[in-house]
Amino acid sequence: MKKISVLLVFSILILMAAKGTDIVYKKLSVFSQVYSYIKNSYVEDIPDEKLVYAAIQGMIDVLDPHSAFLTPEQYVSIREGTTGEYAGIGVEITIKESEVIVVSALDDSPAFNAGIKNGDVIVQIDDKFLSRKITVDEVNKMLKGPVGSEVTLRIKRKPLVDLITVKLIRERIRMQSVSSDLFDGGIGYVRISSFQDKTYVQMREAIKQITEKAGGELKGLILDLRNNPGGLFEQSVRVADFFIPEGVIVYTQGRGKKEEYEAEMAHPDDTQPDYPMLCLVNSGSASASEIVAGALQDHKRAVIAGTSTFGKGSVQTILELEDKSALKLTIARYFTPSKKAIQEVGIIPDIEINEVAAEKKEEKKEESLKEKDLPRHLKNKRKQGQDEVLTKNKLLENDNVLYQAYNYLKAIVAVNSNLKKGKSKDSK
Repeated sequence: MKKISVLLVFSILILMAAKGTDIVYKKLSVFSQVYSYIKNSYVEDIPDEKLVYAAIQGMIDVLDPHSAFLTPEQYVSIREGTTGEYAGIGVEITIKESEVIVVSALDDSPAFNAGIKNGDVIVQIDDKFLSRKITVDEVNKMLKGPVGSEVTLRIKRKPLVDLITVKLIRERIRMQSVSSDLFDGGIGYVRISSFQDKTYVQMREAIKQITEKAGGELKGLILDLRNNPGGLFEQSVRVADFFIPEGVIVYTQGRGKKEEYEAEMAHPDDTQPDYPMLCLVNSGSASASEIVAGALQDHKRAVIAGTSTFGKGSVQTILELEDKSALKLTIARYFTPSKKAIQEVGIIPDIEINEVAAEKKEEKKEESLKEKDLPRHLKNKRKQGQDEVLTKNKLLENDNVLYQAYNYLKAIVAVNSNLKKGKSKDSK
């Protein structure tokens, strides 16, 4: 390993010097000297791989924050994020007040089948009690492992006093990046949590299912991109293309091409009907999410609602290296179809809806007095079931921002419907 690492260092020096100036060559000579001094004279022996990786990291540190050197282990984790597959128990966690809390267990996963629930607190994994300073990444690393291996969790669940012990067998987990629902009035809802390699296919299938559930026609659609950190560039383009029949989806501009733009174009095939559409974003919507939101906004295909997005207007590529490590490198900037820069600015929503916590169920407002509450009021003999109140969808009940967005879109649908009826009457 030592011989390989030393050869790698000097190969890098030779290649860089060949392309550089005398000044660069002299600086690389200094690098070689430092490496030699450390290997021969430092008080402790430092592994060659550690020195080489540290030197590479030093180069990366002068670049933008989205460029990175990935060790083989980190590269595996990145691939899992884009493919949506990993070996584990299928549970999403968060940390709140120093406790590791289960957000959800994926359907038909080992965690789901074992009865692990939202709100469960994981206090121990195998023989290790979780410290108050542990991170989500550290917990996820402990929960993952080879397919078929066993992991034991100790869980605190209210209102039980005693801890619950759950033994699980790890399986191959396939994460869904798309979820959907159908709200009252034929309004569809699709949430994309990240852009993975199957996101477009999953979204198409989700919209197909809710369209069938709506009787074959959606009256409107809410596309939720909140807290979507991005992902695969190509998938974001395909998602935008699904709603936009023609024109530019996004421009990219590489190094040294100040006046040159490369365009990703929409295609008329397999485009969704022109129903009213609202796209939800917030400060957690970044990169690929901003590509989709920017395209929908510039083409007037959707109303963008929420708060300003993150503002990451750059494209990265991942280059696998010969030792299975990788280089994630920023190679271009991207711009919306109207050539608005997203970097630092983000996508400004058409309608601002601030993140407001949903009201707690127990904090119910007193209802105003109505005619039906008065003693001896007259009965409506023609109401024919009008007193049946539709139960609010759980998503809408627990998400105040989504509820406001739903009401905005419902109003747009109603106005469009009334306008069509008015035109129909005028033509008769």
